[in-house]
Amino acid sequence: IVFPFVIYAARLIVRAAPEPALAFRRGFIFLVCGFYAPALYSFWNLLTRQDDLPYYPLAFILVSGGLLAISPYFARYDSRIGRYFRRIPLPAFVALLELILLIASRPFWIDRARLETGLLRGVLKLTDPGDYVLRCFWPVTESIMLERLARHLVVDNAAARAVETRACVAAMKGRMPLRAKQFIWKNYISVGNDLRVVGRFLRPSPTDGRRMEFEVVIPAPYKIIARDGPVTGTLDGTPYEGARFLAPGEHTFVQTSSRTQLAALWARAVDRNFLPEKYFPRRPKW
Repeated sequence: IVFPFVIYAARLIVRAAPEPALAFRRGFIFLVCGFYAPALYSFWNLLTRQDDLPYYPLAFILVSGGLLAISPYFARYDSRIGRYFRRIPLPAFVALLELILLIASRPFWIDRARLETGLLRGVLKLTDPGDYVLRCFWPVTESIMLERLARHLVVDNAAARAVETRACVAAMKGRMPLRAKQFIWKNYISVGNDLRVVGRFLRPSPTDGRRMEFEVVIPAPYKIIARDGPVTGTLDGTPYEGARFLAPGEHTFVQTSSRTQLAALWARAVDRNFLPEKYFPRRPKW
């Protein structure tokens, strides 16, 4: 529907040009911009912000020329606005408005990279050389790959690989397959900055408030911790005295203390002062 209007507008631009060479240049730039955007949004359904980059320079030239052309019409008015346009062309006002909107929407004094740097800092503190981290990167989880995963054309083995490589750290940043998200939500605990470590919150049994059963998926050393102090009890029938390697499967902890919000968390995370985010007041994210 849009293409005939683009051709008609290009014809008007060509006819308004004072000479053939200028008419060709104006018409060519307008047709490139006019056909690219409608064709992109009509025939390509995997749209990204990068898709708009090819026509931005030409669109800038076209819009700037149009603004310069209509600027004298505003300057004719005998008013305060007319006096402004006689001194400063219309594109300068548009550029100033765009600069104000840019600063208002993306204030440069706010460090928006803080979450990324905090995530990277946390991963480096938690891991040693040779450790694996469960994270799905954008080039892997772009729209085409997500569609292939949804149609089962590609095996979603992120969870299986995490267990196989004993990835005790997961980064919840960006898009990732649904099964990978569900696996992380179930088997990892958030410690802040989109960073999660393997562990489970312990829930009391309906029949015995001191008995807590939980499942371990990734074999690793774990510690039983609580928000309000040290924990005592028995783990799998033996006294709990600190970090213990737990194999995959069901485990049972019977508490002899009176702590609340217990969690079985990766021992290295506890040793390096990475505790569940749930234990601390919520902090605003910039």
